[in-house]
Amino acid sequence: MLSKLTKNKCAKILAGFMVFMFAMTVISRGAASMTVAQVAAIHPGTRSLETIVTGEGTMEQQTENGFWTLAGLVLEKVYVQKGQKLRKGDVLAKVQAKSLEEKIQTLQKEIRGLELQSEEAQDTIRRNRQENHQLHLFFYRNCLACAQAGAHLKHVHNDSPVTP
Repeated sequence: MLSKLTKNKCAKILAGFMVFMFAMTVISRGAASMTVAQVAAIHPGTRSLETIVTGEGTMEQQTENGFWTLAGLVLEKVYVQKGQKLRKGDVLAKVQAKSLEEKIQTLQKEIRGLELQSEEAQDTIRRNRQENHQLHLFFYRNCLACAQAGAHLKHVHNDSPVTP
């Protein structure tokens, strides 16, 4: 059994270790928040982009406005009228190239931002693993020292041989 003095010392070491862990967590989070990449968006130039879509099948009206595009795309011109008969190869509408380019660039920026966040997260994980390893070593050494100190105290008080 460890003496009351040794137990108190171990309790203080454990409390100090917990405070140290909390401080390192706060510091790590603060450092991670300061390393977030600062990105400046530059407005792209204007270019022409033409897309031709071909296919086979029958178009049926689902609602009053049966023709739709992806969110964020703007139709420059619609070439068909309500009730008009269509043949294979008829062009239905022209998508504004600028809106399509903007959509592509927006998605590319989102991809790059996610890549940067992923890299940052991986760096944070690596740093946290290193800190965690160092904290485990610190805790182990303190517990070992505490156990050795307790064994020494018992030897001094009991005058009996004790091996740690």
